[in-house]
Amino acid sequence: MRNAPFWLVAASLVAACNCNGEDNNMTDMATPDMGESDDGTPNNGVDAGDMGGMPDDGTPDMTVLPDGVSIPGLTAPVTVRFDDRGVLHVSCQTDEDCFAVQGYYHAAHRFISMDVQRRFSTGRLAGLIGNAALNIDVSTRALMSTRTGQPLEEAMWDAASADVRRGISAYTRGVNTWLQDLEAGRNGAQLADEYALELIDQNTPIAPWTETDSIGCGLLLLESLSNSSGGDLARGLDFPEVTAEQAFDLLGTMSATQVATMPASGESYDHVQALLRWPDARELQPALDRLAPRRELLKNAYDQLLAIAEFRGNEGLNGSNNWAINGSHTASGNAILANDPHLGLQNPALWYLVNIDASGGANELHIAGVSLPGMPGVLLGHNEDIAWGGTVVFMDLADVYIEELSPDGQSVMFNGGTEPIIEVEHTFDVARGNPVTRTLRFVEHHGPILSYDTATSSAVSIRWAGNDARTDLDMFFGLFKASSVAEARTAVANSTSTNQNWVVADRDGNIGWFPFNALPERPWASLETPPWLPLPGDGSAEWGERFSVDDQPQMINPANGFIATANTDPIGASFDGDPTNDPYGYVYSYGEHGGFRQDAVVRRLVDGGTAHTAEMSMEMQGDSFLVLRDWIRPHVQDVIDLSPGALSADAEAFWATIETWNGECPAGIDGRDPAGPKTADAAIAAASIGCAAFHHLVFELTRATFADELAPTSVDHDSKLAVRTLVVLLNDPSRLQAGDAYWDDTNTDGPPETREMIVLEALEAATTKIRAAMGTDADDWRWGSIHSVLFFANLFSNAGFTQFNEGPYASPGGLHAINVADPRNPSGENWGFSHGPSMRHVAEFGPDGIVSHWSLPGGQRHFRDSPHYDDLLDDWLAANHFQLPFRAADVAAAAVETIEVAPR
Repeated sequence: MRNAPFWLVAASLVAACNCNGEDNNMTDMATPDMGESDDGTPNNGVDAGDMGGMPDDGTPDMTVLPDGVSIPGLTAPVTVRFDDRGVLHVSCQTDEDCFAVQGYYHAAHRFISMDVQRRFSTGRLAGLIGNAALNIDVSTRALMSTRTGQPLEEAMWDAASADVRRGISAYTRGVNTWLQDLEAGRNGAQLADEYALELIDQNTPIAPWTETDSIGCGLLLLESLSNSSGGDLARGLDFPEVTAEQAFDLLGTMSATQVATMPASGESYDHVQALLRWPDARELQPALDRLAPRRELLKNAYDQLLAIAEFRGNEGLNGSNNWAINGSHTASGNAILANDPHLGLQNPALWYLVNIDASGGANELHIAGVSLPGMPGVLLGHNEDIAWGGTVVFMDLADVYIEELSPDGQSVMFNGGTEPIIEVEHTFDVARGNPVTRTLRFVEHHGPILSYDTATSSAVSIRWAGNDARTDLDMFFGLFKASSVAEARTAVANSTSTNQNWVVADRDGNIGWFPFNALPERPWASLETPPWLPLPGDGSAEWGERFSVDDQPQMINPANGFIATANTDPIGASFDGDPTNDPYGYVYSYGEHGGFRQDAVVRRLVDGGTAHTAEMSMEMQGDSFLVLRDWIRPHVQDVIDLSPGALSADAEAFWATIETWNGECPAGIDGRDPAGPKTADAAIAAASIGCAAFHHLVFELTRATFADELAPTSVDHDSKLAVRTLVVLLNDPSRLQAGDAYWDDTNTDGPPETREMIVLEALEAATTKIRAAMGTDADDWRWGSIHSVLFFANLFSNAGFTQFNEGPYASPGGLHAINVADPRNPSGENWGFSHGPSMRHVAEFGPDGIVSHWSLPGGQRHFRDSPHYDDLLDDWLAANHFQLPFRAADVAAAAVETIEVAPR
C-alpha cells in the first residue's frame, strides 16, 4: 500500500504541534548553533561584531543590508553593488573573496530555500519539521549515497579539486558570517516569514553551514535531472496492464515529429536514415510477463520515489529549450546563445542572478548568470569569452533491478553466486521527538535498495550514475574560466550525471554541443530486455564500460549554422519507437514525447536564415504559437469536409474559432488577474479564444480515442503520451503496431468506431465542455481566464500553508509551445501550470564584449515587504527581458546601492 501523502501527515502534525496554547516565538530559531572547532573557537572564525544597519525606529530593514558587513578571511575589501532590479554585482581581488560575499548575500536573501534544500538532500528534514518527513528522509538519504552507503556529498567533497574546495570553503565562510550576524541581530539579518510557522520546530537551532551542505544543494537538482528510475518503476507497473502492442504504441518511446538535433543542424548518423529493422512489439512480451508478478514490490519502491518528487514539487521534467547560432548565421557576425530551462516554478524562484568580477585582481574570474542559492558561482550564464546553457538530454543514466534474495536475506543472487547486502545504520533527528535509527541497505554492484521483502525473497535496487558522481563540480568551475568552445568541451568532459545538452557559444563566433555524461554501454539492451523497464538483477543486464567522451554525440559549428535542443532524442534513435536497435548503441530513452517544441524551434531557426539577432531569439522565447495545430487541425477539417451537416450549430461555431485561429496563445486578459478585464484588441482576442477552444478539442480527442485502452494504467488521456500517439495516429497510423485500431471504442458493442465518428464525437464533447465551463458567448473564452501560473512554496504548500504561494496569474503559452506552459490537468478542469521557464537568457557577443538579457519569474529577495520580492515577475509573464550590466563601468553606472564588505 502507498504511504499516506506527506502533506496529509504534515497537516495532521500541524494541528497537534501547538497544543500548549503558548505563543510561538523565534528566539531559539533565530539563534544559530554555530558549533565549535576543535580548539573551542567558533566555526569558520566568525566573531560577533558591532550592531549595524538599524533604521532610526530600531526595526531591522529586511530589504537593504546596510554598510557594515565584514567577512573573515577576505584578502581585501570587496565592493558590492545592487542595481535597480536587486541583482548582486561583486567586485573583488580573488575568486574566493567573491565566493565568500556571494555566500553571505545568498543567505541574506534566500536562506529559507538554502536551509530546506540542504536538509532535503541529506535526509535531515525531520529534524526541522518532525516525524512527517522521516520516511522521506530515509529514502532520500539512501538515494543520495554512494553504492556502498557513504553520503554522496561527502564522497564528492573528498574527490573535489583544490579549486572547487577553495571556492566552496570561501562560500561557506560567507554563509556562516551571515548566520553570525543573524545571531547578533546585526546588519539587518533576519529570517523569512516561513520560519515562524508552527510546522517548524521553534526549538531547532540553525546549524552552521558546511561545505557538504553546498554539495547537497547541487545534488538535489542533479538527481531530479538525471535519475529516471521513478519512470522505470512507473512503466514497470503500467506496461503489464496492457498488450505488448499497446505498451509500445501508447506508453513507448516513439517521437512523433522526427525532428532531431543533429539532422536539423546538418549533421547526421547513418542510422537515422537506415534503421536495422522495424520493431515488433511482441518482443516486449517476455519483459511484461516477468514484471506482472512483481507489482507490489515495484509499487513500494515507486511510492518512495513519488513521495520525494511530490514533496519537492516537481511536476515532471518535460521541458527546456536552448539554441546557439554561429556567426555565419547572424546579422552581426557574432554568435548568439539562448536558454530557458523549464523546471517547477516555485516561490522563492529557483535562481538568483549574480555578476562576479575578480578580473581586476589576482584572478581572472568574471562570470554572470543564474546561481543556485547554496552553491558558489553560476550554473547557467557566461564569462567574458563564452556563454553556456543547458536542457535535459534524457540520456538513460539509471536502471532499476529486481533482486532475488538468498535464503537468509543477507545477500542477493548474482552471476550464479551471491553478493552480500551492505547494511548501514543511520540515525535521523526528529523534531519534537527522539532520534530514530534505520537500516539502509545497498548492493555494491547496483546501489541503494528501496524495497526489501523477505516474504517473497526479493528486493528492488537502483543503479544511478549519480551515485558515482565525483567530478561534476569541476565541470562548472572549468566553464567559469573557459575561453573558447574547445575549452568548454574539456570542462564538460567532467560531467558524470548532469544529463544536460550543454550548448556553448564563444566570442569568435563558434558554437558547440556537448551532451557528455558517464553513459554506460548496455550491449544486452533490446525489446526483450528494455532498459526503461525494471531489469533482472541476476547479472544478465549489467552496465558495461562508459562511452568515452570522443564516442558520445557532439557537434562544433555544424553545417546549418545552428544547434537546437528541446528534450527530444537528439540523434533520431527513437524515430521507430525502439532506441535499442540503433547501430550507435542504446543512449536515449524517454524525453518529452512528441518532439513538438523541437519542431517549433527548428522552424524558427531555419526561417531566420543568416540574419538572426538577439532580439529575434528573445522573441522566440516568448513564442506562444502551437505547432501542434499544424499536426491536428488539417485532419479534423478533413473529417468535417467529409461529413457535411453532421455537426450541431454550436459545434460548428466552436470549430469556426479554431478554423480561423492563427495558432497563437495570448492570455487575452489585461493584467495578472485571470478574472481581470478582457483585452479589447480583436486579433489578440480571436487568438486567445481559438487557443482555448483548441486545447479543449485536443484533450477530448485523446479521451475519445485512448481512454478505453489506457484505463488499466496510471496514464491518463490528457498525458503528453496520449497527445503524441494521437498525432502519429492522425498523420501516419502505419507507424503504430496496432495501426488505426485505436479509433474503435472497446467499451461499446457493435461495429467498430471509425476516425470520423470519434472526431465528430470529440468536437461535440469539446463544445459542450467549454460552453459549460466558460459560457455560451465565445468572447468569454479567453485563454488567460483559465490558463494561469501558480508558484508553489513547495514544502509549506504541501503541508497546507498556502499563504506563501504566489498566483494564480493569467499567462500566455500552451501545450508544447516554445513558451511552454502545459496545462496541469485538463481532464480535471485544471488548465493552470506550475512548470515552465525557470529563467530566460539570451547572450550575443559584440565588439565591446558580451551582452546578455535575462528574465526571472519572481525577484531576488525573499521578503514579502521588499521591493525586490517579485518585481521581475510582470516582465517574465510577458516574456520581456532586461539587459544585465556586466562590464565594470556599466555596473557602476547602474548601481543604486554600493556596499564595501571589509575583511575581518
